[in-house]
Amino acid sequence: MKYRLLPILVLFFLIGCVSQGYTYLELRKMGSDYQESRLRWTSGSTMIIRLKPFNEKGFLGVCGYFITDGGTQSLIEESYLAQSIVKIDDLQITGTASFLNEIPKSDTNNQSAACIKTEVPYKDEFKHQRLRIIGPSRITIYL
Repeated sequence: MKYRLLPILVLFFLIGCVSQGYTYLELRKMGSDYQESRLRWTSGSTMIIRLKPFNEKGFLGVCGYFITDGGTQSLIEESYLAQSIVKIDDLQITGTASFLNEIPKSDTNNQSAACIKTEVPYKDEFKHQRLRIIGPSRITIYL
C-alpha cells in the first residue's frame, strides 16, 4: 500500500521544483495605465485582463489582474490562465499566467493587482511593447 503513494509523492516533488520564472512581489494599487484586452467565451461571459510592465531593480516586473463576471465561469478562466504563458513581443517571460489577481466585476473599486518580478533583464523598450497571453488551443490574447 505504501508503495502506491510513492509515485504521487514523486509527482508532487517534481511539480514543486518547476520554476515559473518569477517571484511574487507585493500587491499594488491598480492604475489607468494598464494594457487591457477582453476575451469573450462561447458562454457569453467576458474576461477582462489588464497588465502593466515595469522596471523592478533591473528586471522586468509585471502587475496584472483579471475581471470576471463571476459564477462557475471563473473556474474555467483560472484554468485557462494556469495553462497560459505571458510574452512581451516574442519573448516568453513566464511559464504561466496564474499569478494574475482575480477581481469580481461587481467590486472593481479599491482593488489591487498582483505583481511579479521575472528573470528577464529589463529594457527601456518594454514600456512600449505589447504583452500577450498565449493559452491552450492557441488562443492568444493581445493586450
